[in-house]
Amino acid sequence: MKALLLISIIIVSTAQAQINLAGKSYTALVRNTCKEFKDGGCTIKTYCTLSFEKDKVTVSYSTKASCTDKKREKTYEGEPEEGISYNWITKNEQVHIENFIDYGDLLPTEGKLVGKKEVNGLLEDLDFVEVLN
Repeated sequence: MKALLLISIIIVSTAQAQINLAGKSYTALVRNTCKEFKDGGCTIKTYCTLSFEKDKVTVSYSTKASCTDKKREKTYEGEPEEGISYNWITKNEQVHIENFIDYGDLLPTEGKLVGKKEVNGLLEDLDFVEVLN
């Protein structure tokens, strides 16, 4: 019985230790909209970036526009937000960002973190892909 308990503790500790996100950043496309004009249009994409430290994660958003009339892009693109820092922990082999519920707990999977996003009343997977510097 003691051996089984010890093995269980080792397995859980190993699984939790494998989620090492310090120094890593992940980004996901969270919104994709279009604007139509008489002389063309714009596609506007909003990205969420998660930048992890040992115990904190900074959540920031940035917008990129692609317009037929390139001059319009400046209207929709701004400087990336400074971001807000939150504490994060591992919980049930997932990444839990405290007081940030937009995408739920994140499941580490093959170089990405998978969250959930509501689309038309349904929950869909949202892939945060690791940003390689």
